[in-house]
Amino acid sequence: MDKGSSSKVYTQLDQRIQNLVKTKEDIEKREAQVKDFNPVTKADLEKLNFADDLAKLKEIQREKVLEDLSLLLNEKIKELDKKEKENKEKEQVLSELTTALNEKIKQLEENNLQLQQEKKHSDELNEQLKATLKKLSDAEMHLKVERDWLAEQVEKKSLEVLHTIEQLMKAENAKS
Repeated sequence: MDKGSSSKVYTQLDQRIQNLVKTKEDIEKREAQVKDFNPVTKADLEKLNFADDLAKLKEIQREKVLEDLSLLLNEKIKELDKKEKENKEKEQVLSELTTALNEKIKQLEENNLQLQQEKKHSDELNEQLKATLKKLSDAEMHLKVERDWLAEQVEKKSLEVLHTIEQLMKAENAKS
Protein backbone atom coordinates (compact mmCIF):
# COMPACT_ATOMS: atom_id res chain seq x y z
CA MET A 1 0.00 0.00 0.00
CA ASP A 2 1.20 3.45 -0.53
CA LYS A 3 1.44 6.16 2.12
CA GLY A 4 -1.51 8.20 0.85
CA SER A 5 -4.01 5.40 0.95
CA SER A 6 -2.78 4.04 4.29
CA SER A 7 -3.04 7.48 5.87
CA LYS A 8 -6.62 7.69 4.59
CA VAL A 9 -7.43 4.33 6.18
CA TYR A 10 -5.83 5.47 9.46
CA THR A 11 -7.82 8.69 9.35
CA GLN A 12 -11.06 6.77 8.80
CA LEU A 13 -10.18 4.35 11.61
CA ASP A 14 -9.39 7.25 13.92
CA GLN A 15 -12.69 8.86 13.06
CA ARG A 16 -14.58 5.63 13.77
CA ILE A 17 -12.76 5.21 17.06
CA GLN A 18 -13.69 8.76 18.04
CA ASN A 19 -17.33 8.11 17.15
CA LEU A 20 -17.33 4.91 19.24
CA VAL A 21 -15.74 6.74 22.18
CA LYS A 22 -18.34 9.52 21.91
CA THR A 23 -21.18 6.94 21.76
CA LYS A 24 -19.75 5.18 24.83
CA GLU A 25 -19.63 8.48 26.72
CA ASP A 26 -23.25 9.24 25.76
CA ILE A 27 -24.32 5.80 27.03
CA GLU A 28 -22.47 6.30 30.31
CA LYS A 29 -24.10 9.73 30.75
CA ARG A 30 -27.53 8.27 30.25
CA GLU A 31 -26.82 5.46 32.70
CA ALA A 32 -25.73 8.02 35.25
CA GLN A 33 -28.94 9.99 34.69
CA VAL A 34 -31.01 6.86 35.12
CA LYS A 35 -29.15 5.98 38.32
CA ASP A 36 -29.78 9.48 39.66
CA PHE A 37 -33.52 9.18 38.81
CA ASN A 38 -35.69 8.85 41.89
CA PRO A 39 -39.30 7.78 41.30
CA VAL A 40 -42.02 10.00 42.71
CA THR A 41 -43.44 8.58 45.92
CA LYS A 42 -46.74 9.12 47.67
CA ALA A 43 -44.91 11.21 50.25
CA ASP A 44 -43.50 13.42 47.48
CA LEU A 45 -47.00 13.91 46.09
CA GLU A 46 -48.33 14.75 49.55
CA LYS A 47 -45.55 17.32 49.92
CA LEU A 48 -46.66 18.89 46.68
CA ASN A 49 -50.25 18.87 48.00
CA PHE A 50 -51.55 16.55 45.28
CA ALA A 51 -53.23 14.33 47.87
CA ASP A 52 -56.50 16.29 47.70
CA ASP A 53 -56.41 16.25 43.92
CA LEU A 54 -55.76 12.50 43.95
CA ALA A 55 -58.66 11.95 46.33
CA LYS A 56 -60.88 14.06 44.07
CA LEU A 57 -59.70 12.08 41.03
CA LYS A 58 -60.42 8.81 42.81
CA GLU A 59 -63.87 10.08 43.82
CA ILE A 60 -64.55 11.16 40.23
CA GLN A 61 -63.38 7.76 39.00
CA ARG A 62 -65.62 6.01 41.54
CA GLU A 63 -68.58 8.14 40.49
CA LYS A 64 -67.87 7.40 36.82
CA VAL A 65 -67.61 3.66 37.55
CA LEU A 66 -70.84 3.80 39.58
CA GLU A 67 -72.56 5.73 36.79
CA ASP A 68 -71.37 3.18 34.21
CA LEU A 69 -72.54 0.33 36.46
CA SER A 70 -75.88 2.07 36.94
CA LEU A 71 -76.30 2.40 33.16
CA LEU A 72 -75.40 -1.25 32.68
CA LEU A 73 -77.82 -2.32 35.39
CA ASN A 74 -80.60 -0.19 33.90
CA GLU A 75 -79.96 -1.76 30.48
CA LYS A 76 -80.04 -5.24 32.02
CA ILE A 77 -83.26 -4.38 33.87
CA LYS A 78 -84.82 -3.18 30.60
CA GLU A 79 -83.70 -6.38 28.87
CA LEU A 80 -85.14 -8.49 31.70
CA ASP A 81 -88.41 -6.51 31.62
CA LYS A 82 -88.60 -7.01 27.86
CA LYS A 83 -87.92 -10.75 28.21
CA GLU A 84 -90.48 -10.99 31.01
CA LYS A 85 -93.06 -9.20 28.86
CA GLU A 86 -92.27 -11.52 25.93
CA ASN A 87 -92.59 -14.54 28.24
CA LYS A 88 -95.95 -13.28 29.52
CA GLU A 89 -97.14 -12.80 25.94
CA LYS A 90 -95.95 -16.30 25.07
CA GLU A 91 -97.71 -17.69 28.15
CA GLN A 92 -100.91 -15.84 27.14
CA VAL A 93 -100.74 -17.25 23.60
CA LEU A 94 -99.98 -20.70 24.98
CA SER A 95 -102.90 -20.43 27.40
CA GLU A 96 -105.24 -19.37 24.58
CA LEU A 97 -104.00 -22.22 22.40
CA THR A 98 -104.45 -24.68 25.25
CA THR A 99 -108.00 -23.44 25.84
CA ALA A 100 -108.81 -23.71 22.13
CA LEU A 101 -107.27 -27.18 22.01
CA ASN A 102 -109.27 -28.29 25.05
CA GLU A 103 -112.46 -27.00 23.42
CA LYS A 104 -111.65 -28.91 20.23
CA ILE A 105 -110.93 -32.06 22.23
CA LYS A 106 -114.26 -31.66 24.04
CA GLN A 107 -116.06 -31.18 20.70
CA LEU A 108 -114.33 -34.24 19.26
CA GLU A 109 -115.26 -36.31 22.30
CA GLU A 110 -118.90 -35.17 22.01
CA ASN A 111 -118.89 -35.90 18.27
CA ASN A 112 -117.32 -39.29 18.93
CA LEU A 113 -119.99 -40.08 21.52
CA GLN A 114 -122.72 -38.98 19.10
CA LEU A 115 -121.18 -41.13 16.34
CA GLN A 116 -121.08 -44.11 18.71
CA GLN A 117 -124.76 -43.59 19.55
CA GLU A 118 -125.64 -43.23 15.87
CA LYS A 119 -123.62 -46.36 15.06
CA LYS A 120 -125.44 -48.25 17.82
CA HIS A 121 -128.79 -47.05 16.44
CA SER A 122 -127.66 -47.95 12.90
CA ASP A 123 -126.61 -51.42 14.10
CA GLU A 124 -130.02 -51.86 15.75
CA LEU A 125 -131.76 -50.76 12.53
CA ASN A 126 -129.56 -53.17 10.54
CA GLU A 127 -130.56 -56.01 12.87
CA GLN A 128 -134.22 -55.08 12.48
CA LEU A 129 -133.77 -54.90 8.71
CA LYS A 130 -132.09 -58.34 8.69
CA ALA A 131 -134.96 -59.75 10.76
CA THR A 132 -137.52 -58.15 8.45
CA LEU A 133 -135.66 -59.42 5.36
CA LYS A 134 -135.60 -62.92 6.87
CA LYS A 135 -139.35 -62.70 7.55
CA LEU A 136 -139.91 -61.47 3.99
CA SER A 137 -137.73 -64.25 2.62
CA ASP A 138 -139.62 -66.81 4.72
CA ALA A 139 -142.94 -65.29 3.63
CA GLU A 140 -141.80 -65.34 -0.01
CA MET A 141 -140.81 -68.98 0.33
CA HIS A 142 -144.16 -69.77 1.97
CA LEU A 143 -146.01 -67.87 -0.77
CA LYS A 144 -144.02 -69.75 -3.41
CA VAL A 145 -144.96 -73.06 -1.80
CA GLU A 146 -148.61 -71.95 -1.60
CA ARG A 147 -148.52 -70.72 -5.21
CA ASP A 148 -147.03 -73.99 -6.40
CA TRP A 149 -149.66 -75.90 -4.40
CA LEU A 150 -152.43 -73.69 -5.77
CA ALA A 151 -151.08 -74.09 -9.30
CA GLU A 152 -151.06 -77.83 -8.75
CA GLN A 153 -154.61 -77.68 -7.39
CA VAL A 154 -155.72 -75.54 -10.34
CA GLU A 155 -154.10 -77.99 -12.74
CA LYS A 156 -155.79 -80.92 -11.01
CA LYS A 157 -159.16 -79.16 -11.06
CA SER A 158 -158.60 -78.15 -14.68
CA LEU A 159 -157.84 -81.74 -15.57
CA GLU A 160 -160.91 -82.85 -13.63
CA VAL A 161 -163.03 -80.23 -15.40
CA LEU A 162 -161.59 -81.27 -18.76
CA HIS A 163 -162.18 -84.89 -17.93
CA THR A 164 -165.73 -84.07 -16.84
CA ILE A 165 -166.30 -82.08 -20.05
CA GLU A 166 -164.94 -84.98 -22.08
CA GLN A 167 -167.25 -87.37 -20.33
CA LEU A 168 -170.15 -85.02 -20.82
CA MET A 169 -169.27 -84.70 -24.49
CA LYS A 170 -168.97 -88.44 -24.82
CA ALA A 171 -172.27 -88.85 -23.06
CA GLU A 172 -173.81 -86.24 -25.30
CA ASN A 173 -172.35 -87.89 -28.38
CA ALA A 174 -173.56 -91.24 -27.18
CA LYS A 175 -177.05 -89.83 -26.86
CA SER A 176 -177.04 -88.33 -30.21
